[in-house]
Amino acid sequence: EEARKVFEQHAAVLAELAAASDTLKVQYLRGTMAYGLAEVHARLASTAAGGANGRLKHLRLASDLYSEAISHFERVTASVTLDHMDRHPVEASISGLARSKAEIEKLQRI
Repeated sequence: EEARKVFEQHAAVLAELAAASDTLKVQYLRGTMAYGLAEVHARLASTAAGGANGRLKHLRLASDLYSEAISHFERVTASVTLDHMDRHPVEASISGLARSKAEIEKLQRI
């Protein structure tokens, strides 16, 4: 819960920065924040109280945040080539989105 609050606060600050100066660096940082918050919700889904409904809530939030992260990263990668270390959150967002969608689909069939 604490991690979620920290990520949300930093994401809000980055959104304000983007409004003032929407650079590739800010877009990359916004993508990283969305990815981090998605990871928090994915982990919360694995321990969610409330059974399937609680898991679905967190998985849907994770999925939306992975999509948001990918959007920010696409703006960056359209202009520059990222080195191996900087690509990790990009690739992890793509795989996280696929994982969360698969889990949502599985839970909806129950």
